[in-house]
Amino acid sequence: MTHLTLAVSEAGVNDVVAALLDPSVTRIRAQPSTAGGAFSVSADIDGHLEHGDRLVDFRDTPDQVKLDELDVVWDTFDLDFELDIPEVCIGGFCITPGWFGDCVRAPRKCFFEADPDLSLTLDLGWVRSEISVLADLLVGYSTNRTTDYLQAQVDEHDALEALEAAGESGPVDPPLVNSWDVSLLPDTFDVDVFDVADIVGDLVEDLLDRAVDALVGFLPDWAIDVLEGIAGSLVGFIRDALDIGDDAAEWLSDIIGVSLDVPGIIIEMLDEYFIDYPVFRIEDPFPVLDWSPPLGDPTMGNEPRLIPVTVPIEALDLDLTETEVVLTATVGVYQ
Repeated sequence: MTHLTLAVSEAGVNDVVAALLDPSVTRIRAQPSTAGGAFSVSADIDGHLEHGDRLVDFRDTPDQVKLDELDVVWDTFDLDFELDIPEVCIGGFCITPGWFGDCVRAPRKCFFEADPDLSLTLDLGWVRSEISVLADLLVGYSTNRTTDYLQAQVDEHDALEALEAAGESGPVDPPLVNSWDVSLLPDTFDVDVFDVADIVGDLVEDLLDRAVDALVGFLPDWAIDVLEGIAGSLVGFIRDALDIGDDAAEWLSDIIGVSLDVPGIIIEMLDEYFIDYPVFRIEDPFPVLDWSPPLGDPTMGNEPRLIPVTVPIEALDLDLTETEVVLTATVGVYQ
């Protein structure tokens, strides 16, 4: 038998989820790296989430919540490339035999002796990524009580008052009381790392030009001509060394999306975040009457209070429609 019913509109859930995804709380921080042969790349990323006014969209068939217009704004997104190019030497050949069996050799000059030979940073902090999430709305139960439930309520109340005194608001995290939790469980993700692939492709081309300048820009023209005679076009040579195909934007997208798995980093963060921060947390037993005002004379050094009148919740169910989520609770008793 249903004893308590609570209905929350789509707009209400939208406000709650928007508050949960506050940029000051939901940050994406990671330093992934990958290396293969002579080429390695690492990233230093720090971003936050932004969204429009309408973030939540209820779906009735099947019952799911869609999070749309969710953007990742990268406050820091630096890609560090390192390349160790095989050493190339010119000269050193024998010009004429010497008197004692040795020979007079031409001057020898070697290039790409450093390790790494090339180290460049590509700043993608201006890039915005888009995320769409389909999530289930599920009911769970958290057992957080460390003493009897009456003492747990007192501890929870004291913790809330301490937060308020510090100028902060609840809930207490982690809660000190048992609770029924209604949480978003992400089902599918659609992560678009780049909105502007062509511009990113141009950045890679610029990176290649800077790489050539860093490697041989200090050399005289004759040395550059010799190197290009050996390696072909230096830009093409570096393209081959980095294994860049015809589409530079696709190459960079593969590094970020596959090698560094930035979409996976975003998904893992959201997945864990929604577990830690439910959309609704209903205290069990549920307070029907709140805490009483202070009793007695406050000049005595204490302010005794009567604890809330509470009822235990035996079961909590939810039904999702296109306009609202309906929570139905059954009042039970503790055995």
